[in-house]
Amino acid sequence: MFVRVKKIGPYEYLYLVENVREGGRHVQRVIKALGRRDAVENSDLLDGLIASAARHSRRSIVLSSFYRGELGPLLLERPRWGAAALFYLMYAGGTLFFAVAPGAEHGTWLRTLVCGALLGLVCYGTYDLSNLATLRGWSTTAVAVDMAWGIVVTALAAVAGHGALRAAGG
Repeated sequence: MFVRVKKIGPYEYLYLVENVREGGRHVQRVIKALGRRDAVENSDLLDGLIASAARHSRRSIVLSSFYRGELGPLLLERPRWGAAALFYLMYAGGTLFFAVAPGAEHGTWLRTLVCGALLGLVCYGTYDLSNLATLRGWSTTAVAVDMAWGIVVTALAAVAGHGALRAAGG
C-alpha cells in the first residue's frame, strides 16, 4: 500500500493505493482518494496517518506473539490492508473530532487526554466486547489487553495531536 500522486490539469491529487492481482495481472486499486496534494499537505492528514501507522506497527511487533497465542485460529495469514487503512483514517478523524478539538476548545491537554482515553475505551470496547459476545475463541484476556491498549494509545495520540495543533498556532 502506498500513496500515489496523479496530476490532473494544474493540480496534483493524492490517492491511497494498493497493488492487487486481477485476471492474472497486477493492477493498482484506489482505496481512498485523499484530495488535492496542497490541501492534504496543509491539513497534516499524511503526518497523522504516518504516525498512526507507525504506532500500530510497533503494536504489531510487540503484541503479535500475544495475539497469535490468544487468537491464532482467528487471524488471517495476511491482513486486509485496505480495511485497516480505512479504519485508521476514520479513527484518526474521530480522534481529532472527539478528543483533540474539545481539548483545544477547552484550552488544556488534560481535557484532550481524558477525551482520548474515553474514545479509546468506547471504540476498542465496542470492538472487543462485541467479539467476546459473538465469536468462539475470543478471550477475556484479549479483551482486557486490547482495551487497555486502545485507551492508552488513543489518549497519547490525542495529546500529540493537541500539541501539534498548538505548535501550529491553533
